[in-house]
Amino acid sequence: MSFAGNQLNLPGSSNSAVSVNPRRLEDVMGEKPFKWTSITFGCQALDQLLDGGLSCNGITEIYGESGTGKSQICMQLAVTAQLPPDRGGTGKGVVYFTTRGGNIPSDRLMSIIRTFQDRYPNLRINYMGNIFIQRNMEVCGLLHCVQHKFPEFLQKQQIGLVIVDSMGIFRHEADKIQRSRNMRCLATCLNSLAKQHNFAVLCVNEATSIPKPGESEIIPSLGLSWSNLVSTRLKLSRTDRTTSSGDVVRMMSYMHSPQVAIESAEFIITGGGVCDL
Repeated sequence: MSFAGNQLNLPGSSNSAVSVNPRRLEDVMGEKPFKWTSITFGCQALDQLLDGGLSCNGITEIYGESGTGKSQICMQLAVTAQLPPDRGGTGKGVVYFTTRGGNIPSDRLMSIIRTFQDRYPNLRINYMGNIFIQRNMEVCGLLHCVQHKFPEFLQKQQIGLVIVDSMGIFRHEADKIQRSRNMRCLATCLNSLAKQHNFAVLCVNEATSIPKPGESEIIPSLGLSWSNLVSTRLKLSRTDRTTSSGDVVRMMSYMHSPQVAIESAEFIITGGGVCDL
């Protein structure tokens, strides 16, 4: 379609300066601006931090040192993603790609499930049955699964969230050029499928400590070749404070860059999952 012959006719003479008050597109179209759907964290402070929860637009990266709560966040989102849309979920299943050794702690997952069963007793959701776990211990296996097996699976099963835990599998690749290609391949494939099937993507990354005078700096691993593929970056950390019941106060920071946080929110992890203070 060509717009070469179209002209925008404004009031007044074409030879004189015209003052026009700009109008918002939503006022003209009678519609509100488009807002990407999101998945609730099941924690009000974290939902407020991210304007509703985990975005379904692009890849969200979550990183932090060991023990900051990355796996807990993933397991809780695997549950909340199954809630109906009016409860902040997608009403769909969850695919959990794990590249770690060992099993996902089912006892912790069941504790979180019981929390949401108690919170929404009228919902009849088979939480555990709607989480599909795929273990891949090598990069080539992960890429083959995402490129070939996963698209076929999506034709049979509605999915609202995909979790990759963790991107640390790429750190073992000695060839940095090939590693960059493989990470881009993974991100491109997940983004394409996410747009077609409308699901969120959450990738867990490891943290690297850079020694600096006075205090070391914690940054995500894998460098710029990975960070350029990420739409939203979330950093988890532990504070030196505890609640009256002894729970460690943790922090999620919405990062503008590896060094600069836009905003942060505090939370705790209890036996029932990720909670507000």
